[in-house]
Amino acid sequence: MYSLRLRKVTEEFNGIPWTWITAVSGYGLLTIFIPLMIFVLSNSIIVKLLMVIICLVAILVFYVKMRTPARLQSTMLELKYRMRVHKGEHIIPKHTVPLTFLKGLVPLESVHPNGLIQFTNNRYGIMYRLFVPRKTGDDLDVFIQLVTKNIVDRIHDRQVLKVFEMQRYTRDTSIKNQVAEAMNDESKTPQQREHLNSIYQKLITNTEIPTERFIYAFIALGRFNDPKDADAERTNLIPSLHDGFKLGGIGYRMLVFADEIGLAYRRCMK
Repeated sequence: MYSLRLRKVTEEFNGIPWTWITAVSGYGLLTIFIPLMIFVLSNSIIVKLLMVIICLVAILVFYVKMRTPARLQSTMLELKYRMRVHKGEHIIPKHTVPLTFLKGLVPLESVHPNGLIQFTNNRYGIMYRLFVPRKTGDDLDVFIQLVTKNIVDRIHDRQVLKVFEMQRYTRDTSIKNQVAEAMNDESKTPQQREHLNSIYQKLITNTEIPTERFIYAFIALGRFNDPKDADAERTNLIPSLHDGFKLGGIGYRMLVFADEIGLAYRRCMK
């Protein structure tokens, strides 16, 4: 029994990486040993109290973030991830995604000034953002089917339609701010201010987290040897598509800038 225990202790000791020992030693020197030396040498009560607080915080940080080699490795990975997010090197946390960054995930080549998206193998397409009434559940599914039908009935056999829909929580307070600004407008009558105040009170008492919806419709135009031929196909198709949107009561806007198309793809990938 004694030999088994001794072997277990020996294996655990040999398993401690030197990187962890070095990191912990350096951390202890900077955050505990030096403050303790200042505590001993200082005659100020405030300085002594401050050093004690620093030591306690350092011990807490050590326990939470560095108490084991695995925990230290997890902390270092977290720090590296946050640094990459701060530098904008990750795909998902980025607010804007240039097309060059997306080429590794999507076969994009370029975006022409008229919104014509060029992919590899001479394939082209266009993308719309759709604006729809607030619908949920089955109503939203039915509405997307209506959107799909209105577009599919107007595209050619070799063309493909894909509709993307995503939602995200938002803390947008712009509506509250606009109502507050209107309330402070001196040109408003007392009755108008009272009405605006009632609206504002409803807004601030509503605890439901609002959602922002993004619906995109991508139409693959097909393969063309010349961008001019693809643009001609785009020009011929647009009037029919817009008629379909209007008949379905769908708000629409074609995406024509590279940044907004990159942002749309980033949202769709989430």
